[in-house]
Amino acid sequence: MFKKFLLSPYFNEDSKMIPLYLGIEKVLTKPERYDKQKLWKASYPHQKKYDDGLFRLRMSNLLKLGEKFLFIQHQERKEVETELVLMKILSDRKLDKHYAFYERKLKLWLDQNPEETTDVKKTQLELEIIIKKHNQDANRKTGKNNLDIIHKKLDEKYILDKLRHLCEVANFIRARNAEINIGLGNEIIQLLPHSQYFKEASIQTYYHIYSFLQEENIQIEQFEKLFELITENRLYFNTEEKYDIFTYLQNICIRKINSGENTFLNYLLNVYNKIIDLGILKEANTFTPWMYKNIITAGLLVGNFEFTNNFIEEYTPFMPEKEKENAYYYNMANLNFYKKDYDATISILNKVEFTDVTYELAGRWLLIRTFYEQDELQVLDSLLSSFRIYLLRQKLIIHKTKRQYLNLIRYIQKMIKIPLSEINKTNTLLEKIEKDQNVVNKKWLVEKLKEKGKAVS
Repeated sequence: MFKKFLLSPYFNEDSKMIPLYLGIEKVLTKPERYDKQKLWKASYPHQKKYDDGLFRLRMSNLLKLGEKFLFIQHQERKEVETELVLMKILSDRKLDKHYAFYERKLKLWLDQNPEETTDVKKTQLELEIIIKKHNQDANRKTGKNNLDIIHKKLDEKYILDKLRHLCEVANFIRARNAEINIGLGNEIIQLLPHSQYFKEASIQTYYHIYSFLQEENIQIEQFEKLFELITENRLYFNTEEKYDIFTYLQNICIRKINSGENTFLNYLLNVYNKIIDLGILKEANTFTPWMYKNIITAGLLVGNFEFTNNFIEEYTPFMPEKEKENAYYYNMANLNFYKKDYDATISILNKVEFTDVTYELAGRWLLIRTFYEQDELQVLDSLLSSFRIYLLRQKLIIHKTKRQYLNLIRYIQKMIKIPLSEINKTNTLLEKIEKDQNVVNKKWLVEKLKEKGKAVS
């Protein structure tokens, strides 16, 4: 498509851009690295001498054309916005017949869409402003006045935008423990339940989400009501908004789980099921490796292995290309670990290519737990020693993470060397680990030491 764009004299007046683009295309298909001079030669083979100043200028101009192309493509996908702009142009040019056609078309579009979505509210406001300007023109005195409608739509859009931003801020503060000035946020929250706008589904939904993001002691019954409200009002939000809303629900659940309320694990899986059922993950720009990992983890912790297996099979193809294969094999290995099929875990894990530090750490940790569950203590001790050497040599791992993993290795090595009869040593190690704030996967360590203590008693 970009090549066609460059070949059009209307968009590109400089014919020298075309061979430069073709040269880039040619060079980028080759595996070896390229430099500016090679690119110049590939683009302009008849110009023997390389001109650095001219090369930089042409690259800059080509970049500007690329940006223009992306903008035009973006605008072409936004039909409603384009028609609003057209209405303004036709009104300014006094082409009333054509203007009236687009006014009727946009009003019909508004009638066919839920009134409370943010997209619709924005269009309603912009349309009313264009109509006001059109009717106020000296040559078109119709006597009509839509100022009251404009003010209503302006209030609705502002309140909705403000609530969306407040939810984003509340979520950010929870994650980062930051302080952010929310302007008139508190005043709006106080006045809103008593205003005419509170009856609107989208406004009411964001209001309740914000309240929940602020609340510490959320009860299950309250969460169920919020989940039901969001599910009922889902048609009032576009895909991006729905993704954000369900992400807020996810974060509320995770917060409760982290505070020890494991009942919320099932609600977290309900949230993920709803995201999947609504097709949100398959929309552009909503599927992330982070969400992929969270959904799989929730499925495993709840013990819903069929759901987890189906999700891995269906959604791994949506992962970034370079991560697909590793993501698939690692998560299938993890699934088999939870199913206690340890031989399959090791077999599948061997297919993971540890080219990434994240997968290296996750893969080694999964292997450590697998050998522990198999009671292969000699193999485990050898693995822990090689893992320690890897951590000491690895420069890409930050100091804090490295220290946490080294402590984990040290504690596991001590744990597996304590005889079952030495209950006092087990308890002493348990106390030490519980006090240590610099160890990763602490929960697992504590569980295994407690299991060891029970085995003796």
